[in-house]
Order: sequence, then structure tokens, then C-alpha cells
Amino acid sequence: KEALPKITHKICPRAFSKKEIRKMVMENKVEEIISLAEKDTRVVTELQRMLYTVDESLRWRTIEILGKVSERVADKRPDIISKLLYRLLYSTSDSAASAWGAIEAAATIISYRPDIFADYVRSLFSFFLDKELHRELTWAIGRIAGKKPELVRYAFSTLCSFLKAEDPVLRGYAVWALGEMKNKEAIKEIKALENDNHFIRIYKDGEVKEETISQLVKEATAKLEGCL
Repeated sequence: KEALPKITHKICPRAFSKKEIRKMVMENKVEEIISLAEKDTRVVTELQRMLYTVDESLRWRTIEILGKVSERVADKRPDIISKLLYRLLYSTSDSAASAWGAIEAAATIISYRPDIFADYVRSLFSFFLDKELHRELTWAIGRIAGKKPELVRYAFSTLCSFLKAEDPVLRGYAVWALGEMKNKEAIKEIKALENDNHFIRIYKDGEVKEETISQLVKEATAKLEGCL
């Protein structure tokens, strides 16, 4: 019997299209996207590209999915996610105007795998020198704090100072983030905003919500008082 020839070339994973990934994100098919990313890590790059959209809801959904995909891919290929984090942070330092969602995506990835990517928190902190990024960074600190508050404890005093900012969005983000940090020393300063009725839009609990700062104060205070 003639021996079958050995297959020496690498079998490539099934090709995917940008439209296919976008459709799965729109339909929130997280497990399907994760499964595809485990077979073909180019999916990670495609999700990064999807961050640059004017559609706020789509961008936040992409950020969340990118975090979940990174959590799974990092089990076997942490190098792929490290490169992604580098690209996200580099895009922020290179041009803040075109880095939509980059800081938020980086923070979300870190929050899903702080055991592997905690060292990138220091890089995030370096961007506090840029006032234009204070909103994004404050949200990022809150996201990481929700999973691993000790990683961002050094941002506590900075966030407290943001409670007095003229920008209501920054004030609201600071209230929420301080609640996530679970440092009871913030209670008194947060309560100073209990009558602040400015509405802001904030992504939390898996969706974009519109709440007053006073509502955020109540939620944050309840969390912090639960730590007493």
C-alpha cells in the first residue's frame, strides 16, 4: 500500500469577514466571538478596529466583548493581549483625538485579568498629566477598582479632587469610581454632591445609563457604608 503523503503546511483557521464580526457584536454573540478568537487571534485586532465608531452603544459593547475575549485568549496566548494593550496605550499617547475607547478598553481588559496585566495600570496613571483624558481615566480607575481596588489605590486623592471639577461628567465619574474603590474615607466628600442634579451618561452594569450625580452619590455612598 502506498503511504499517504504527510501534510507539512499549516492549516489556516476559517477566514472571517469584518462584516461577520460586526454582526456578531451587534447581536451580542459573545460566546461565538470568543470561540472564533480562540481559533484565530486576528479577531482581537478586528475588535480593536471597531472601537473607532461614533456609535456610543456599539463602542461600549465592543469594549465589553473585547474584555471577555481577552480574558479567554490570555489563558493560552497572553502575549497577544499584551500586544493589544500596548497598541491601545500607544494610540492614546500618539493621538488622543483618534483613540476613542482605547483607555476604557485597556482598563476593561485589565479588570478581567488583573492576575496577568496588573502592571499596565502604571501606564494608565501616566496619562493623568493630560487633562483632556481625565474623564476616560477616571472611568478606567473605577472599572479596575470594581475587580481589584488595591491596584488603583494611589489614584484616590486625584479622584477626590475631581469631585470639585467644573465638568459634571468628570464629577459624576469620580463619584462612581470612588464608590468602586471601597475606601470609606471618601464618604464625606462624596456626600457634598448629594444635591448635584446634573445628568450624565455613564457606562456601568453592562449598559449606558443616564443618571444624575445625586443618584450616583446615593449608590456610591451605599457601597462605601457597606464597607464600614
